[in-house]
Order: sequence, then C-alpha cells, then structure tokens
Amino acid sequence: MIPLVDDWHLIGTAPDAFLEPTHLANENLKWLPASVPGTVAQSMQSAGQWSLNEPFDFDHQDYWYKTEFSIPADRQSQPTFLHLEGLATLCEVWLNGQCLLKSDNMFLAHQLDISNVVQPENSLYFCFRSVTKALSQRRARPRWKTRLVDKQPLRWFRTSLLGRIPSWMPPVAPVGPWKALALSQSLTPFNISIAPALSGSTGVVRFSCDLNHAVGEKISAKLSVEDAEVTLDLEKSDAGSHVSGELRID
Repeated sequence: MIPLVDDWHLIGTAPDAFLEPTHLANENLKWLPASVPGTVAQSMQSAGQWSLNEPFDFDHQDYWYKTEFSIPADRQSQPTFLHLEGLATLCEVWLNGQCLLKSDNMFLAHQLDISNVVQPENSLYFCFRSVTKALSQRRARPRWKTRLVDKQPLRWFRTSLLGRIPSWMPPVAPVGPWKALALSQSLTPFNISIAPALSGSTGVVRFSCDLNHAVGEKISAKLSVEDAEVTLDLEKSDAGSHVSGELRID
C-alpha cells in the first residue's frame, strides 16, 4: 500500500458552484493545505481559518480536495487500485477528469480499479457536496420525530450525528476524507476459498483464488501454514490467473 497523505489542498465553495474539476482551473481560488486523512474542520483549524470559538456550519458548503501523484513508468502495466476507507458524506471522486465514484455513506470503504484511468502524472479530486442542500430536497414525512437533531431529514443519510446534535456537542460536523486513503499495485486476490479438513491424522488446507494482473505478467504463488509450504498451481483466466492448491500437514 502507498498512503496518499501528502500535498493535499482544500477549498470551500457555494453548493454546486463547480460541477467538475475542470471548472475550478480558471478560478482564482485560495486553496488551504489539507490534512488527509482528516476533516474540513481539522484542516481549517490548522490553517488558522476556524476555531471552536467561532460557530461554523460545515454542512452548508461544498468542499473540494485535490492532490497529484505519479506512477513510475516501469509500473504502468500493473493493475492499480485506489483504496478509500471513509468519505464523509456526499462525495464524488474524480481522477484525471473522470468521475469514478459517488458515495453517500461515510461508513463504507471503497476499492476502485483505476488501471484504465491512471497515467504517469495524475490529478485526484474529491468533492464533498453540501449536506444542507441535500436536506432541502422534499422527502416523505417521518412517522416519528426526534428532538436530538434540528434537521429531521438527516435520517435519510448514512452519516454521523456527531456535531449535529446541538444539546450534546459543538456544531462541528465531520466532513471530508476522515479515514485512510492509499494506492496499491500488488496482486489483489478475490473469490478467495479456504477449506480446511482432516484426513485421518493429516490436516488438509485447500485454497483457491483469482488474481487480477496484466496479460503475460509472470507471477508465482505459495501457500504457507506455520513451517509448511506448497507452491500453488496457476491457470489463465479472464481476469489474469486462477490460483489453486492443497497443503497437507501431518
């Protein structure tokens, strides 16, 4: 994993003022250094733009995050994945001008295959849309109301109520890439099957998985349990290779 934690910047804008990253290019915007992973409040506080003594509605605006990263030429052909552990809350992910994800649940993690989008030099943008604007959309009335929050439609969103319960805590709603972000170019297994069994006095572990990798890439795989090890068989598949084998332990 290669953590994406450096050289992030942040800007707050009016809701829907910019619909895609290219619209930001010709504007004279004052970007702030951003802490990633982290929240808008954290970054603004570090930049001296906000403090707990200054009430601020973090749900009212859109927030754009941006960074750039490189992929070495000798690794261009390898499958590349973007790992996003948590995005709070209404987030669009843009890579090199393409919108790859729209997430509306801050508790979900995402793994994006960016192999067909990634370039030697890359621009990555996140846009966290205004929750307040989204709350203004008309929805069915709730059968029961809660007095904990001022905004009843929050029940429609998978987001934290921290910072949104006036009587319990300061109004510091979590907005931003609040959990880890990373790139990976390792072979990522999927369709994993592990089946342990006992044959007399011999322990048997049957294993299989699929691997995404470039056509023609030479790979090998081994299965290890403590000191026992066996080389696994590889067969070509649509994704790359199907890996299987059996390890026996007396």
